[in-house]
Amino acid sequence: MRLYSCTVFICICGGLSFYLLGVVMVVPRYLFGLNRLLLPLNEWIVWYSGVPIMFGFVLALPIFSCCSPPSDVTWQHRTWISSRTSK
Repeated sequence: MRLYSCTVFICICGGLSFYLLGVVMVVPRYLFGLNRLLLPLNEWIVWYSGVPIMFGFVLALPIFSCCSPPSDVTWQHRTWISSRTSK
C-alpha cells in the first residue's frame, strides 16, 4: 500500500511540476523574444502535464474508497454516530 500511495504522489507531483515548468517558460518566451520557438513546446508541456495528474487521481480512487465509513455509522448533525454505541 505504501508503494502504491508513493506512485500516486509521484504522478501528481510530477504532473504539477511539468505544469509549473510550462508556466515558468513564459518568462524566457517574452523576455528574449523566443515566442515562435518555445510556444509549441510550452503548449505541449502544459497540455500533457494533465496526463500524469489524472493518472494519479485514477490510481488514488481505490485509496479513497477504502476510507469510507463503516456501514453501521451514519452522518447526523455533523457528528459520526455509531449504531454500536448505547443511547
